[in-house]
Amino acid sequence: MREGLQKLGWTEAELAMRQKGDEAKLKLAVQLRAEPTMTLKWIAARLQMGTGASLSNLLSAQRREEG
Repeated sequence: MREGLQKLGWTEAELAMRQKGDEAKLKLAVQLRAEPTMTLKWIAARLQMGTGASLSNLLSAQRREEG
């Protein structure tokens, strides 16, 4: 998590200022999701992206756009 924020040049406070569906947040969520212990609920809360279900919808929409 810290590493991802550092790469973006963001602080913890900046997460709250960004939209839930921010493209950079989505990319970070995808990276975190690759870790087997990271649940959608935890990632959504940590990145301030709403609920686990809403994050799941955002990630699904992103996959459809890429696919």
